[in-house]
Amino acid sequence: MKRASLKMAILIPSISILLVGIVAMVIVVGAVASASTNDITARLIDARVNEYSNKFETLSLEAYSTVRTLAPIINERAINSENPRDEIIGVLESVLLISKSTTGT
Repeated sequence: MKRASLKMAILIPSISILLVGIVAMVIVVGAVASASTNDITARLIDARVNEYSNKFETLSLEAYSTVRTLAPIINERAINSENPRDEIIGVLESVLLISKSTTGT
């Protein structure tokens, strides 16, 4: 009987310490994995935002350049033309058909 109680006196604390160690390890690994996942998600979001903002900036600059180029042409057609509306619409249609970046395709 003494041998059984000695085994239990060693076995129960050993198993308890082992279980506490396993629980602590699971908690630490879970916290590290969660932080890593949050960091990766934040980086991905930042990358997407930068990508879309750069695309928007490029599209805006191209559109601004197109408008800046067309303004004097449209102004001249509006002043010196018999039917300015139709000529201006024709100019704008031709620009939209030629420039794919303006239509977003």
